[in-house]
Amino acid sequence: MKPTRQTMFDTQENDQRVGSIRPLINNFERMKYMLTFTTVLLSVMGWSTNTHNFHAQLQYLESDVTINDSLLRMAFFNRIESYTEAEAVMARTRPYIHPDTAFSYYFISAQTATGLMAHDSAVVRYQRAFEIDSTRNLVKQKLAIALANNNDIPAAISMFRRIIDDDSLASTERLWMAKLYVRQDMVDSAIAVLQDRPALLQNHFKIQHAEARLMHKHGFYGKRTVDLYASLVKRKPEDRELLMEYAKTMARYNPTELLEKSDWLYQQHASADMAFIIADVHRFFEKYEGAIYYYDKAIEHAINSKIDQFYGNAAYVFEQINKPQQAIAYYEKAMSYNPEDGFYAYYAALLYDQLGNHQKAQTHFRTFLSSPAAKENQQFVEFSNDRLTLYKQAEFMKRGR
Repeated sequence: MKPTRQTMFDTQENDQRVGSIRPLINNFERMKYMLTFTTVLLSVMGWSTNTHNFHAQLQYLESDVTINDSLLRMAFFNRIESYTEAEAVMARTRPYIHPDTAFSYYFISAQTATGLMAHDSAVVRYQRAFEIDSTRNLVKQKLAIALANNNDIPAAISMFRRIIDDDSLASTERLWMAKLYVRQDMVDSAIAVLQDRPALLQNHFKIQHAEARLMHKHGFYGKRTVDLYASLVKRKPEDRELLMEYAKTMARYNPTELLEKSDWLYQQHASADMAFIIADVHRFFEKYEGAIYYYDKAIEHAINSKIDQFYGNAAYVFEQINKPQQAIAYYEKAMSYNPEDGFYAYYAALLYDQLGNHQKAQTHFRTFLSSPAAKENQQFVEFSNDRLTLYKQAEFMKRGR
C-alpha cells in the first residue's frame, strides 16, 4: 500500500517541498540532529534502535557512515516516496548487515519494495523479518498484506487468521480477511469472520459497516441489514455516504420504512441521488404526488448524467395521473439531455398520438426508429411503423377528397 506523501519536516514548515529537503540527504551531520525524532519513530514501529546498532560501524565507499545512518536514510527515502534511492542505499548496505540490525534492515527494505510495487520482493523481505522476530503482530500484518498484494490469497488469509488467533481484538485484520474472502467468492466466510468477534468489538463501527455493506451487496439477511444500518446511522447521522447506503438498503429490503423516513432522509442528505431513490419508492407505492415532488428535487440537484432518467421517470408518473401535457414536457426534457435514448421519443409519440397531434407523433416515432433503442424492442418498432402507415394513409385519403 503506497503511503501518503508526507515528509518528516511537514510539522515544522507546511510549505516545504521535497526538492528543498534533498540537500540534507547527503549531509550526515545534519541528519544526526534528526536522530532523536527518528529513534522515537522507529521505536513506535517496532524497529531495533539499541545504542549498539546506532554505533555499529559500516565501512563502504571510504566513509564513516554507520549502519544506522543507512537505515535512517532508507526510512527517510521511504517517507518521501523516493523508493529507487532507498533501494540503492539498501543494496550498498546489504553486505554489512549483522544480526543486531537484520530485522530493521529487512523490515525497512520490505517497505521499499512495496513502494516500488515489487510485491514478490516485499514478501521475501517481510518473511525474513518474520523469521528473525515472529512475535510482532505488525510484521505479521505487513507480511499478510504483502502476500495479498502478491495474489497469494490463501497464505494471506492464513497469516491474518494467525494474528486473530493471537489477538481476538485485531479489528484491522478481520476487515482484511473479509476483503480477501470476498475476492475468493467466499462471501459467507467473509461475513462470518466479521460477525464472529468478541464482545469488545461488537460495536466496532468499521467492522459493523463492512458487515452491513457485504450483506447488502450480496443479498443476505434483509431485515438484519436494515437494522444494522439503522444503528450505524444513529451513531453517525452526519455521514452522507452512510445515509445513501441506508436508503438503498431500505429501498431493497424494506421500502415501507424508507417511505416513512423519506422526509428525514432528504433533510439529512439533500441530493439528486437521495431524491431519486425516494421518488422511485413513492412511485412504487403509487404515491404519485410525492414521486413528482422528489423527482423534481432530483432534477433541481442534478449535476450528473442521470438527469434524463429523473425527467423520464417523472414523465411516467404524470402519465399515471392522466396529465399528458406535463408528461410530454418532461419526456422532451429527457430527450434534450439524452437524445440517444429513443424510448423517450417513443413514449412522447404515444402521448402526441393520444392528443391527436399526428404531426408531432410522426416526428417522434421516426426519431425512435432511427435511434439505437429501436434495436432493443421489436414490438415498439412494429407499432411505430404501423402508426406511420396509418398516418400516411390518412393523409392520402385527405388529399383524395
